[in-house]
Amino acid sequence: NTKIWADTLGNYSPYSPYFYFDCGTDQLCYGDEGYVAADTNGTEGNRIWDNGEQTTAEIADATRNAYVIFKQSEWLYKISPRFGISHVISDGATFTFNYGLYYQTPIYEYIYRNVNKLEDPGQTFEDAGQENSSIGNATMTAGRTESYEIAFNTQMSREWAFSAGLWVKNMSQLTTASQHNSGVYEYKVTENGDFGTAIGFDFTVEIRKEFFNAMIQYTFSTATASSEYDAAAFGEVEVDAPKAE
Repeated sequence: NTKIWADTLGNYSPYSPYFYFDCGTDQLCYGDEGYVAADTNGTEGNRIWDNGEQTTAEIADATRNAYVIFKQSEWLYKISPRFGISHVISDGATFTFNYGLYYQTPIYEYIYRNVNKLEDPGQTFEDAGQENSSIGNATMTAGRTESYEIAFNTQMSREWAFSAGLWVKNMSQLTTASQHNSGVYEYKVTENGDFGTAIGFDFTVEIRKEFFNAMIQYTFSTATASSEYDAAAFGEVEVDAPKAE
């Protein structure tokens, strides 16, 4: 499992950390005015957020004896239904309809980038504030694609056949990033939020001769999205060459 920032109610808080002061139930740490001795119940300095210990969401207040509140990640499950219908129109001609719901896991880089530094949010924010950097988000879910397709298939003769189809794909919950602030720090955190649509037309002609077979296919498609690619949300430019780390 991966540890994720959490708030005082036990909910995930991947965009900003919350802290607890490990000072025990008397809420006095060593060096504080009025401090006499460590709590006899062992709650002071045990690196566990105990009942009665103070919390803060301000990184400027998270000085000594302050530790980040974490919650373990949980398993996520998705159901991906798909089905198709075929109907005979006439001898040699059929109509088909296909539907599918597909999911794709985000690139691991966007989930785990800089998460090894979450124990020290200040350092995490500084690193994420650098150009083309961000903080990963282990609460992200899979990108979603909903696909519809209709097609006509016709066998003109024993040697000629053709098919024509129209398809639409609606994409959502794709990877993007949002800007956040904590104290003097500015940084980006990956999240699900990008979306797009693709529409296309396929036309196929198949030739079957005694000594050879041939297939000619033509596809025309258009796509629109809120960004060109995942990395665009982080200010990066996609190139064919491998990216230097």
